Formats: sequence, structure tokens, C-alpha cells
Amino acid sequence: MSAKIVDLRGRRDEMLDARWNTYVAAQRRAQASLRIEDGKAAGRAWRQWLDLWMNEDQREWTGGKNGR
Repeated sequence: MSAKIVDLRGRRDEMLDARWNTYVAAQRRAQASLRIEDGKAAGRAWRQWLDLWMNEDQREWTGGKNGR
């Protein structure tokens, strides 16, 4: 039986980059359009990026994932 080795650090880095890039794009869109909907989308993207740094208790306290 052979086990496949997964590079979790690489996957985490990919996730960090993807969420950060999503936030940056949303923030730029909001700054360019000055529309509240775009600002809200940027806020949601920021929150998703922050979720990567929070533990379960923090997410619940701030209304993330299971707390909403």
C-alpha cells in the first residue's frame, strides 16, 4: 500500500493567494465604482481572507461559518 504525500503548506499558500487576490480585485472594483454593493462584496472577500487566520471560537464569536 502506498500513500500519497500531500503538501499542505503548498495548498494553504494557494488558498491564501486565491483569497487575497479575490479581496484585492473586489476592493479595486469597489474603489473604482463607489457602489455600496461592490463595497459589501469587498467586505465579504476580506472576511473570507481573515477566516483563514481565525480559530473556530473566533469564527463563531464574529458570526462566521457556523455562527451565521
